[in-house]
This record gives sequence, C-alpha cells and structure tokens, in this order.
Amino acid sequence: MRNELLLLAFGALFMACEGPAPSTTTTTPRYAGVHEEEEEEGREHVSGKEDPEVAVYMSRVHVYAQKLWASGQAGNLELAKFYQHEIEEVFEDLEAANVMDDGVDISAQMGIYGLPAVEALEEHFEKNGLTGFAEAYDGLLNNCNACHMASGYPIVKVIAPSEAPKGQDFSPLAP
Repeated sequence: MRNELLLLAFGALFMACEGPAPSTTTTTPRYAGVHEEEEEEGREHVSGKEDPEVAVYMSRVHVYAQKLWASGQAGNLELAKFYQHEIEEVFEDLEAANVMDDGVDISAQMGIYGLPAVEALEEHFEKNGLTGFAEAYDGLLNNCNACHMASGYPIVKVIAPSEAPKGQDFSPLAP
C-alpha cells in the first residue's frame, strides 16, 4: 500500500512539473481556408486588405445554385426563393468587397453579371412563381458562364444539375 501511495505521489509531482496539459481547444487560423503558401502574400484587394479566395465564394454559390435548382424541380417556391436570396447575398458581399483577382475586378463583374441575373430570377418568382423556372434558371447560369468568360476563366462552365443534392428533402411542406 505504501509503495502505491509513493507511486501515486511521484506521478502527481511529475505531472505538476510538466506544466499544464496541452489545450484541447482549437483556434481558427487568421486566414482559414487559405493555402499556407498564400498566407504571407494574401490576395490583391482594391482597398489594400486581404480577402478570401474567390473560389470560396463561388463554391458557396455553386451549392446554393444546385439547391435552388432542386427546389424548383420539386415545386418548392419558398425554398427556391430562399436559395435565390442566399446567392444574391454572396453576390452582394463580393460586389461590396472590392475584390480583385488576377487583375480582374470581381466586384464589378458582380454588378454586371451576377446581381442582374439573380434579381431577374427574384422578379420571375414574384410574377410567375415556378412557371418557366427552367428557363429562368438557365438565364442565371448563362450569366454565370458569361462572367467566367469575361473574367478569364472559360474553363469554368456551370450547368443545371442532373439530380438533386443528397441529404435534403426539397419538396414543399404539406399545407
């Protein structure tokens, strides 16, 4: 018993001398999502500040656009309006941020291509609901692809999904 107490006391003393246990909390890096090699240099920005990679914004738009399509195909006008609004918010954020990417004024492109297309879709929903949704959605995608061309990224061509994203029910709520 005495040996066990000595061993226990020695272990406690050893632990106390080692210092505090490492923290189990994590902190978000200052430039979360930015590759290490880009951290030092950052992204060119009109205001002189660093901003996230444009692809981060575009991947959000891509997910929202797929969910918008699935909502329209399922006949869920309210959910389609929700995702249209989410896309609009991302475009507004980009327009307001004065983002330059590889010499291209992405913020200006949002005012030329992105916002007019998503606002036209909003107007379509108000006037026609989901009648003619596929054509209205294609109008949004056409503007996206025109923006990609004008921005020097013709290799990025978005199309309407062939199936709904997994893990979400897009059908309208029962009345």
